[in-house]
Order: sequence, then structure tokens, then C-alpha cells
Amino acid sequence: MVTDLVCGSNIDEMNAGASYNYKRQTYYFCGTSCKDEFTKAPVKFLKKRG
Repeated sequence: MVTDLVCGSNIDEMNAGASYNYKRQTYYFCGTSCKDEFTKAPVKFLKKRG
């Protein structure tokens, strides 16, 4: 299980609605809308993660 960094949902990466590679790391999302939001400002969401 992984956490969608945009909406905070816990999702199984094998069944994720979307994924995105950023700086050699793959991030998983519940759907394309969260992925699109992340791609606009990845640093913002990664900072939130802590």
C-alpha cells in the first residue's frame, strides 16, 4: 500500500489509477486528476510528505 500524495488515499500500487516517475521515483495516484495535480507542482506535494 502507498499513499496518494495529493488526496491522501491509501492505494495498492498494483491497482493504482495512475503513476508518475519523478527524479527516479515512481509515485502512485488514485486517478489521473491527482496525477495531473502532482505533475504541476511535485515539490509542493513532496514537501507536504515531510
